[in-house]
Amino acid sequence: MKLLTASGLVVLVVALSGCLGSPEGATPGPDPAIGPPRSTDNDAILTYDQLSGYGAEIRQVTDLETPEPGAELPESGRVDYVGTLRLPGSVGGTDYSMLGLLTIEMQFASDAFSGAVSNVVDEDLGLADGSLYVGNGTIDRDADFDQDVTYQSDLTGTLRFDEGTEITVDAGLFGDFYSELDAIAGIVAGNLILATEPVAEIGADAAFIAERE
Repeated sequence: MKLLTASGLVVLVVALSGCLGSPEGATPGPDPAIGPPRSTDNDAILTYDQLSGYGAEIRQVTDLETPEPGAELPESGRVDYVGTLRLPGSVGGTDYSMLGLLTIEMQFASDAFSGAVSNVVDEDLGLADGSLYVGNGTIDRDADFDQDVTYQSDLTGTLRFDEGTEITVDAGLFGDFYSELDAIAGIVAGNLILATEPVAEIGADAAFIAERE
């Protein structure tokens, strides 16, 4: 597995899930997407276990050993991905383990991307009100294959839980393309912020994986 350098720290790529569409300028994947699981609540909300299972399924069919070189990416077209993002951390003595449904839109003509993380569920606190936003995403076609990630972005937003906990996320995504663009995966690095507690770093095993939609 590739080591990624993010914010001066060397971290191991750990991934969760993947999905991508068939755009002009990009080659369709050979296999159909797994797709997110259906909700048990009127197709509205996915549970923590459903999100975890979806990520595991994508991980099983994705080769994370060899990223696609930036120089070989399509020069045009759009690719949509859907998958899961894992966001663990400890703030004020309390451990959090959050999973969310990640959607990302890659635009190869502009080397930019954006997206969101919705349906965020903490293993203990349940469903959060609010989403996280993927912004200022850039693709680096000249990234050093052995040292640098191919793309990175901001990940920001505030999550509110029913029992009163409010967590602000100030972080970034750092990752690569895999399996002939059939998947993306990488790490999440940054901070979790609660109003009454010192800023805490996101857990070292925070990661995302998504498949071509």
